[in-house]
Amino acid sequence: MPVVFGTQGRDEISPFRISAGVSGSPSNTAPNFIQGGGGDDTIAGGDAEDVIFGGDGDDTLSGSSTSVSFSSNYLFGGNGNDLLFGSTGDDFLDGGRGNDVLLGGDLEYDHGRDFLNGGAGDDVLDGRKGSDILLGGQGNDVFQFSIGITGPAPAPTTGRGAGSRDVILDFRQGEDVIDLVSYQTFYNGSGHPIFLGTQPFEEGRDLQVRYDIIGGHTIVQFRSAVNDTWFIPIDGEIDLLGVTHLTARDFHLS
Repeated sequence: MPVVFGTQGRDEISPFRISAGVSGSPSNTAPNFIQGGGGDDTIAGGDAEDVIFGGDGDDTLSGSSTSVSFSSNYLFGGNGNDLLFGSTGDDFLDGGRGNDVLLGGDLEYDHGRDFLNGGAGDDVLDGRKGSDILLGGQGNDVFQFSIGITGPAPAPTTGRGAGSRDVILDFRQGEDVIDLVSYQTFYNGSGHPIFLGTQPFEEGRDLQVRYDIIGGHTIVQFRSAVNDTWFIPIDGEIDLLGVTHLTARDFHLS
């Protein structure tokens, strides 16, 4: 396994490019261990299973240097405001201390079951496609759900039913929010998104959100906006661990 150590400056480390002073050289085909230094580093692994530590600084860490890698990667942002990208495998992303952005993978190819831990700070977590587990940690966090692209049609990045939904382990009312904006704006919804509480879905062309309490879990259900091109709504569900009586303030919808 190649072992790579960055400097205390701003390093760029990948199988295809490496800054002066960096110790070691990462592989594109074998697993890597990469440790950044104290600067604002940009680090990307190869196509195998990588372990990457950003260290101090505002780092950008990617599980793979290519657009499609089916390996599982372990990314640790450390101290600083970091940006972490998973790959298409089952990734572990840890933002550490700081206001971090964690993206589980690609919106088109990602199907992994990722674990995202924001850590301390005001973080944004988006597991992307696949049934992911999200832990915001301390701070005011945003759990963001984007629209995935599968072939010519859009698709939800969280599924329906047990085992297919994304799971949020620590949603805290008054601190955290669930962001479903893309399910309204992707379709150029013309009206206003609707939060229904525990009432059933209604007829309409704009984003609707409701929830149920089922067996000690809070299940968020949403139905996307539609337009004259995409006239079949996208349905998705999110599992919040524990019982939470949600309100419209718990969501970003437009």
